[in-house]
Parts: sequence; structure tokens; C-alpha cells
Amino acid sequence: MKRLWGLTILMIILTGCGKSTPPIGSGQCKEALCVKIEVDEPIHWGEPVAVTVTVVAKRDISDLQVSLTSYPPASIENQGEWVEEGTRVNVNLAANQPLVLVHKVRLPGEGIFELKAGAYAPSLPYVSDSVRIYLHSEKGDVYHLGTSIPVTPPPLLVYTVTPGPSPTPLPTDTPWATLPSTHVPPERALTQIPYPNPAVSPPSPLLMPTRDTYP
Repeated sequence: MKRLWGLTILMIILTGCGKSTPPIGSGQCKEALCVKIEVDEPIHWGEPVAVTVTVVAKRDISDLQVSLTSYPPASIENQGEWVEEGTRVNVNLAANQPLVLVHKVRLPGEGIFELKAGAYAPSLPYVSDSVRIYLHSEKGDVYHLGTSIPVTPPPLLVYTVTPGPSPTPLPTDTPWATLPSTHVPPERALTQIPYPNPAVSPPSPLLMPTRDTYP
């Protein structure tokens, strides 16, 4: 009885696993689609980096676009050619059948580079996973999505500004002093003009009669 019960539980587990998406570790998933990017270590200066992109889905997906890009730009091998704008392929993905793509990437120099793998289909949302490579001192360290890079930022540059001579101020308009005027206008003397009293015409002289002289 215990054996029969154990077989029943095993069949339930196997049936459940058959209907689920195969796990791909720390990759990113949305709905029926999962994407994961991995970088082979150790990373040596001047040698190409091997990058593996794994895509898996719960159901069949037609015309699935799978891309790999780098920021800042790095050279990525694409069908025997090295390109810097990234790679993209269109595939028909069968349900529960992982698609594995292997690329080589050449990092141009020291610094932090982000490699992003993405998958997109018209009927599904865009899914992406990324890693960052910190290339320094002839080696590289890999940091997965969500992991901070323990890098101390360089000190900020401090610029010393020496002040120059003070600019000569422009001359300003100086108001002229107002001098008191020395010209004194002559005072006008008021002269009284006698006005005659109401004149009374003098009496006319009386004409006296004269006597005729006799001879």
C-alpha cells in the first residue's frame, strides 16, 4: 500500500514537471517565456568572452526574436563577422525545448560593460536578462542582474580658480555743483505818479463891458 501511494505521488510530480517550464536558474521570466545569459569565467585581457543565451517557453512560439547587445558597444561575433550594433535572430521555439545560443564578445578596454539578452514575440511581453563585466587590471569580474559592483568611484576633480584683477569700474556721471548766481537784478523803484484831484474847471473870466471912448 505504501509503495502504491509512493508511485502515485511520483506520477503527480512528473506530470506537474512536464507541464511547467524547465528551470533555467537565475534567468528572467514573464508569462510563458524565460531568458538567461551566462558568461564563461575566468575572463582574461585581450581574449574573447564566451556568452551563452538560453531561451525556453511553455508553449510553441513562432517568429521569436532573440537578441544580444552590449553597452558601451563591444564587438559581438555574428555568423563569422564581428559587429558592434548587437545580434538578432528569428526562430520558431518549441514548447519546453530550450534554445541555446553561444556568442563571443570582445571588450574594447577597461571599464564596466553590460551584456543584455532579450526575447520578444508579438503575442508575449519582452523579456531580458543581463550581466555586467567589470574589466580591470588584465582580468574581468562578472556580476549578474541585481548584484551591485563593489567599485569605489574615482575622486571628483577639483578645479582651482584664481581670481583675476578686479575690473576697473566705469566712470560715473558726477553732478556739477550749482554755484550761486552773482547777478542781482536791479530793484525797481516804485514811483508814485500824482494823480490830479478831480479837476474843477476854473471859472472863465468874466468879460467886462468896455466903454466906448469918445473923441
